[in-house]
Amino acid sequence: MLKLPFYKTFLLFVVIVSCIGWSSVIAGTLSCSVTTSCPTGVVVMRFSGTSNAHVELASQLNYTQIVCCSGVIGLSNLCAGTFATALKLSGTTNAHSEQNTQSNYGNNACLSVPVGSSISIDYQANNCAGYDTTLGSISAITNAHAGDSSAYTTKICGNGAGPIPPSISGLTLNSGNDINLNESSYRFASTSMLVTDVLGCSTITSVTAKAYLASSTNSGTLCNPNDRTCYPDTYYSACSATTTGNTCTGGPDTSVEYDCGFKFWYIATPTDAGSPWATSIWSVAATATDALSLTSTATNTGQNIEVNSLLALDISPTSINYGTLEPGQDTGLINQSVDVINTGNVDMDPQLKGDSMTSGPNSIAETYQQYLGSTFTYGIGVALSSIYTTLNLSLSNPVSTTTSVVASTYWGLQVPLGRLTGTYTGLNYFQAVNGI
Repeated sequence: MLKLPFYKTFLLFVVIVSCIGWSSVIAGTLSCSVTTSCPTGVVVMRFSGTSNAHVELASQLNYTQIVCCSGVIGLSNLCAGTFATALKLSGTTNAHSEQNTQSNYGNNACLSVPVGSSISIDYQANNCAGYDTTLGSISAITNAHAGDSSAYTTKICGNGAGPIPPSISGLTLNSGNDINLNESSYRFASTSMLVTDVLGCSTITSVTAKAYLASSTNSGTLCNPNDRTCYPDTYYSACSATTTGNTCTGGPDTSVEYDCGFKFWYIATPTDAGSPWATSIWSVAATATDALSLTSTATNTGQNIEVNSLLALDISPTSINYGTLEPGQDTGLINQSVDVINTGNVDMDPQLKGDSMTSGPNSIAETYQQYLGSTFTYGIGVALSSIYTTLNLSLSNPVSTTTSVVASTYWGLQVPLGRLTGTYTGLNYFQAVNGI
């Protein structure tokens, strides 16, 4: 009985990646005009005409010329909270007006914004240069008529900006260390960041992250989740506020650390020199959202995190039984097979070598074993050597963790004359090398 257990070895190559970052925020600036409809904006006040007009509050419905403003999230015409007075009116309708610095009239036409936003109204001759927008114009400081932006020299000017979105800083991937993949499994990698919101860290409602294969000029965060090129945090551990680092204490506290986790599977695309993806990079991006639905996105700019190439294989079965042979007999047309499975992320071929088989003091040299990548009759196979020799099987890199890339090797043996009866055993070795 001749039994041969098989062993395997691994080679690991390294890739170098550079990450180019970008960030985006959502904010708004004030925009106003005198118009006849305001379906999506905020009505500040109403004029009886485009010039020489009386004014009424937004709640009145007598006049058709509307001062309509928009562009700032949460904008309203309330005179409370963070607000600015556009004009003071002598009545709720059919009113004369005055600038907000005067104190003759008691009815205010206002604009207000949420906490963390800004709003201001001022008056300027000829134009509103230096301001976001023009609300209209008035004929005098007080006891004035009003009109659109071209009616009078004195312009009603406004500045407004939406709340500042949360910001992300210190975004890192895997603590700045390279990622070494695990054969036939995954390697956990984490990302951490500091999220700051002027409204308070307790208003942060969501933080998400993804690691992904990007072009050399980082095209953004859009990718379809898959185990080759795109790893969202939901694949392993959704982003959560830290319980051990910079925690959110509520109240005036504005910053909190978030941590996210990724499963980098063994088939993750390598980007080392000479590979098809050598000009690409791996990047990580995170997005933070707060209670006002304001968002910001950032990447790990400046980090060069490497996802190392993995040359690896497995074999099945791990032993081979040639059966019973007489001295001078070979296996002929009968082959034993051993499957080679690519368990890395690059194209590979196996290299093979073996030791002599022994039974006590007796031995059969490794050269009496033969192999090929297809079935054969003993005598035309490749003789096994004690030095690694490449067998061209062309096992491509796996693209799915559920579908193996497999090729078979076939084996035969001859027992030379003069060998004594016994059970001969030995070791054969497989190792992975870059595919031919």
